Amino acid sequence: MAGDWIKMRPELLREPEVIGISHRLGVTRQHVIGCLLGVWGVGDQHAVSRICPDGTGTIEGHLSRYGLDDIDREAGHVGFAAAMEAEGWLIQREDGISFPEWDAHNSRSAKTRACESKKKQKQRAGEPKLSTKVSQVCPDDTGTKQGTREEKRRVEVLEIKETSHAPSQAERPDEQALRSQAIATVSGWPMPLRCEPSTIRPLVARWVYARYTEWGTWLDAIRWDATMQRYQYYTQEQWVEALTASAQGGNKNLAEYANGKSVLSQGPVPRSTAKELQTP
Repeated sequence: MAGDWIKMRPELLREPEVIGISHRLGVTRQHVIGCLLGVWGVGDQHAVSRICPDGTGTIEGHLSRYGLDDIDREAGHVGFAAAMEAEGWLIQREDGISFPEWDAHNSRSAKTRACESKKKQKQRAGEPKLSTKVSQVCPDDTGTKQGTREEKRRVEVLEIKETSHAPSQAERPDEQALRSQAIATVSGWPMPLRCEPSTIRPLVARWVYARYTEWGTWLDAIRWDATMQRYQYYTQEQWVEALTASAQGGNKNLAEYANGKSVLSQGPVPRSTAKELQTP
């Protein structure tokens, strides 16, 4: 068990996948979030982290012997599992159901990273540490203390040393080997319609490489196919802008960038101040 809480980010409501599921099912995004809470909740309790059998080297959360109907029951909505699968958030395998990129948000190490990130944000903002608050007296004159068992447990979570499936700098192969791996990873992938593959493929490899150096996971073909379908109306120029800016910013999800920065409505993407990466 990875713990008794799951990571639900405020910006999840505006995730392209959430919007896609909402459109597919004809329901509100708020309804989708509620269904996801049920699905990810059972995953948090029973899914096992394992290396994806598709050879990408990424980590997935696997629910053995689960089917799409089981996921629908957890969500409380018929067809929800199929919508998640169509958006790349669920994979149906012969031995059960899997959640791709499990180590990014839902694994034990992902929770630890989230707690550490929140702790550092509070420290940078000059807020007192959580451990200094747990013994304060409540202001309602009852004389009770705020230091509940739940708060103490949270402090203990914050103090867990960060561990991650993502390789450390010392564990990673040299830079040239990673670039070569990025090129090999995308070599067999189809490229967007109306685009010249020889122009777009090097940019995809560059983004995949930058994404790995930032997040420690390789993009898989399923998520790439979903991205192409979602932005099939892009021109070649727009693909070039989106891929280039995403590589420079180390963005994990091209869709997040495209929606957030509005490539279509704001014209050329401003150059990032981050260190420019060489095309693999």
